[in-house]
Amino acid sequence: MISYFNSLKSFIENFVYQVTIDNFIFKLHYKVTASMLALFSIIGTLNQFVGDPIDCLDHPQINSQLLDEYCWIHSTFIDHAKMNGTMGVHFPAPGIVNHRDGEGETFKVTYYPFVCLVHFLMACLLCIPYWIWMLWENGIVKGWVQQLRSPVIAEETKKDEINRLVQAYKKRFKNNNIYAWIYLFCEFLNCLGVILVIYLLDIFLGYKFYNYGFEIWKFSTNKTEVNPMIKLFPTVTQCIYRKYGPTGTIEKLSTLCVLPLNIINGRVYAFLWFWLVIVEILSIISFLYRIATFCFKWVRRCSLRARSTFINGEDINWIIKECKVGDWFFLLLLAKNMEHLAFKEFISSFKKALPTDKISSQSHV
Repeated sequence: MISYFNSLKSFIENFVYQVTIDNFIFKLHYKVTASMLALFSIIGTLNQFVGDPIDCLDHPQINSQLLDEYCWIHSTFIDHAKMNGTMGVHFPAPGIVNHRDGEGETFKVTYYPFVCLVHFLMACLLCIPYWIWMLWENGIVKGWVQQLRSPVIAEETKKDEINRLVQAYKKRFKNNNIYAWIYLFCEFLNCLGVILVIYLLDIFLGYKFYNYGFEIWKFSTNKTEVNPMIKLFPTVTQCIYRKYGPTGTIEKLSTLCVLPLNIINGRVYAFLWFWLVIVEILSIISFLYRIATFCFKWVRRCSLRARSTFINGEDINWIIKECKVGDWFFLLLLAKNMEHLAFKEFISSFKKALPTDKISSQSHV
């Protein structure tokens, strides 16, 4: 029973006092956006295997299951040139006309069977910068602050841990630049990753995703336009089944197919478009801010002061003056994860323990 409660206590402490080695914008990529895409993939997969992803009208000459499978594999289509008009008067559904090969603006719905797979791959793509950073960081910060995260800690234990940190940091002092530059590179990959996701989705959807959000916004203000969700994610499409006739000639049998998943897909991709744009804007702002902290000492001073309100101005000025940008970045991560008073004592102890020959030597960025 005691071991059970100890395990529960350890789990709660690890959950409450999680080690943070990135920022909120970084988490938007691998935690929020990637998780949403993975969830969309799971929901879509369940609908495909549990529900009926495509249902075509029965044809007297073709088995209904065969027709569904044929249209699922070989794709369906609509005619974008025949979207304007009154449904039931000009056409049975938007884009459904008496089709002739080579006429109209045929839009093939080839993406339909692969939506779930693409969502999963995009989720993995957005996690790559996080995986790179995790492999490089390798739990260094967690190992350093494991005993100093909780505000409730024995005084003797705190002193021993602070002394251990001081000795360990003396060995790393002036040697943290690569550590910081790798993080900056991963933030750049975050910005690049969202752009790549938008570009790949644009290719996947027949180069119609790039302007999808703009068209939805335009449609919301002008209802005379054709609904872009119907244009890109039609729920009723046309399928042509080709087979050999009695004399060996090719016969074309046309039928209508219902794509129920496109009711969800249209709204999911509308949300994704606006979400990805917002995440990209925030990522660029975060990346530019990170560059500013690497280039300007006054920005580093403001950042550290905001993070460590318990440290006096003299100690902050000492850190900015004596530490390289990598040292400052590593200290910033420690400040994020250590109890405030423990971090203050660590800085004070480190200043006293640092040999004078290391102070003011190689302190430039």
